[in-house]
Amino acid sequence: MPEHPNQLTTTNLAAWQTYATEALTTETGPARPPTRLDWCQIPGIGPGAEILGDITGLRVLELGCGTGNTSAYLAAAGAPVTGVDSAAAQIQRARLRWQHPNLDFVHAEASDHLQRPGPRFDAIVSVFGPSTGPHPPNSCR
Repeated sequence: MPEHPNQLTTTNLAAWQTYATEALTTETGPARPPTRLDWCQIPGIGPGAEILGDITGLRVLELGCGTGNTSAYLAAAGAPVTGVDSAAAQIQRARLRWQHPNLDFVHAEASDHLQRPGPRFDAIVSVFGPSTGPHPPNSCR
């Protein structure tokens, strides 16, 4: 986490950490990837993954991955995917739920992860991250 997170970020992270810690008690292990990529909480509304084009072989980063549903879908579609979330328990849930060779989950704050040295990404997606986090970090502008 950043040195001085704002109150919204701190409150949001605490809520997701609490929720995910409780949900870990019922996590059943590996699952099948979703059959559709949804960009909102209501399944079937709006476009699916077709708006991304062919992602086969493209390195994709998902910010605010939560339990990794979107990351798992993209990995099954042929993209090497890194899912990042600031809630450690959400990353634990994602790792339990999804087993795929093109899929990696990292516990980190998004802006910190974007500033790390390492491989570049061809695409960055975030389905729910922007709706719950602070203003975009300087590294995203």
